[in-house]
Amino acid sequence: MNDLPVIGLSTGRMFLEGSNLTGMERVIVNGDYIGAVKKAGGLSVPVPPVCSPDEIRQYVKLCDGIIITGGLDAAPILYGEMPHPGCGIFDLDMDRTHIELIREVIRQGKPLLGICRGMQLINVALGGTLYQDIPSQCPGCGGHSYTYIRGDAVHSVTLDEGSPLHRIYGRTVLDVNSIHHQSVKECGKGVEICARSADGIAEGLCVPGQKILGIQWHPEMLLTKSDESLCLFADFIGQCRS
Repeated sequence: MNDLPVIGLSTGRMFLEGSNLTGMERVIVNGDYIGAVKKAGGLSVPVPPVCSPDEIRQYVKLCDGIIITGGLDAAPILYGEMPHPGCGIFDLDMDRTHIELIREVIRQGKPLLGICRGMQLINVALGGTLYQDIPSQCPGCGGHSYTYIRGDAVHSVTLDEGSPLHRIYGRTVLDVNSIHHQSVKECGKGVEICARSADGIAEGLCVPGQKILGIQWHPEMLLTKSDESLCLFADFIGQCRS
């Protein structure tokens, strides 16, 4: 029996309060990511939210591919801006770890998938910027942060013909969920936007010639209701096998 591809998942952290465990750090990753990787034929391992560069190098070497998961907002200082009033909570030390994790994956030439915040951080790691708050910085754009059952699709995105996402899904229009209020603004080096919502917000990115893909929606959550998004994870796992 062949070994399963090992997929590193970026993690978040929270600090407990109001008990005898106050101050204890808890490392977290949503179970939907683990379930999606397993369903697609991979084995998940968590990458701690704060690591040294040498630890990051070893984690990437250990893994066949890395998924940068969703979570808090990205620290604006990482792309040369001060926090906007609409910017939410961020964790600078964790963000720096995830940025270095992305860059190390690229250095080692391994497949990289960014989901929601993960897509945004890929862009930042490559020198791009973000809209810190879509409602206040993008007049005329629709809402993108919905409160609803996580597996429900709430708007459509258009996939560029010939793009990696078009190849994976086999169509140009996709119905997706949406749980974000930040998005890609100026593209980083080599980054191309390959999916957009009707209001022009970037919903997918790729870097031609590299195994890098980012999406703004949450396919791992959509999988709780339908297998339609399994193709994305299956394609990623397939790249990790090669």
